[in-house]
Amino acid sequence: MESAIGIDLGTSKVALVLVDIKTRRIVESATALTDAQIDGLREGRSEQSVDKIFDAVDRCFKSIDPSLLSSVEVIGVTGQMHGVMLFNSSKGDTSNLITWQDQRCLEDGFLDELRDISGDRSINTGFGCATLAWLAKYDRDLLDRFDCASTVQDYLVSKICAADRVVTDPSDAASWGFFDIASNRWELEKVRACNIPESLLPDVVPCGSMAGYL
Repeated sequence: MESAIGIDLGTSKVALVLVDIKTRRIVESATALTDAQIDGLREGRSEQSVDKIFDAVDRCFKSIDPSLLSSVEVIGVTGQMHGVMLFNSSKGDTSNLITWQDQRCLEDGFLDELRDISGDRSINTGFGCATLAWLAKYDRDLLDRFDCASTVQDYLVSKICAADRVVTDPSDAASWGFFDIASNRWELEKVRACNIPESLLPDVVPCGSMAGYL
């Protein structure tokens, strides 16, 4: 049997399925609560521990019959959209995941200011680029500690593949804002206007692209 694994990093749990590629039958599945929410933050903030999310992924894998894992030919990963995490490509340090539920951009009229500066009325609180713009203005020290930004699912893919870079796809890029689906490019004039270091943004590859090897 040749099989495929699908992983979904949800807001509160991780789900995993192992599917027979030929018959498309689900052979095994697993779920695990992440319990990743960070407590004690200011009202309106929503952050999660990346380590706890990855621990839930590990628990899902450990619940699958080990003899089946040798048949895995491909792994597909999806996850909660909009959220952003930062990491250091050389040291391996990560920030918390700032999730799609985060409301910090509503404070002190920042979202209205962001829309005026960028000219983009569709950008919203909880979107990755809005969060990065907020960090650029209010928490630059945190932003400057890291050299890459990604969704948590794209970061997981890079770890599974031991890839030297993180990539994203157009759907996740669009969920961050400041991304043009038609041209498949980051809208760098908006990124720069909001003082977001463009070097943080991941490369965008077509949906379903192979990110690396197992």
